[in-house]
Amino acid sequence: MYNTFIISLANSGSGKHRRSARDILPHTLSLCQRHNWNATLFNAVNGYKLNESVWESYQLACPQKSKNEKKNIGDLPGAQGCFLSHYILWNRCIELNQPVVVLEDDAEIIAPLEEISTDFDLVKLHKPRASGQSKLGHWSTGAFAYWISPAGAKKLVEFAKQKGPMLADKIIVSSVLNWGYLTPPIVKLGPRIGSSTQPEKYPYPYGY
Repeated sequence: MYNTFIISLANSGSGKHRRSARDILPHTLSLCQRHNWNATLFNAVNGYKLNESVWESYQLACPQKSKNEKKNIGDLPGAQGCFLSHYILWNRCIELNQPVVVLEDDAEIIAPLEEISTDFDLVKLHKPRASGQSKLGHWSTGAFAYWISPAGAKKLVEFAKQKGPMLADKIIVSSVLNWGYLTPPIVKLGPRIGSSTQPEKYPYPYGY
């Protein structure tokens, strides 16, 4: 069975992230137990506490704020923490030298996890979602549930070192690695109670 890591900012002093973890993490963990997933909690990086020296320690460029009205990862501390959490787990996959599964804490497991036999570097475990085309190739919305091979993890890490941090779903793009979807899906996206990467669209409750 694959090692599964659930990204959740459980020990943050930031009210919005603390509420997110408190409300949905127990449900995610109970679903892992119900469907016999070998899950471990990964305490996510708090993007509000990042600085240039932290980025340098991971051999990554510090994200810069946008110079125009269009926001990028440099304008979104929550997205920075999200990216770096995924990046650390890609390195964990390389160290283990075996495929792993990465979940965000709003992932809702709907079926057992079986062996995945594929030529893809990365397999998203949910149904196809909105997709886009960038200068880097084809990508799709969401990085909340995926299986990744060590070879795929190496490709993402090396690309990030060269090009810098990106939104976690947009770095999973066809020019960087081969990715696809699992059929039938075994994970769905749970109800949103707020988003640090899309705060305007998904604001946190209670004014957090």
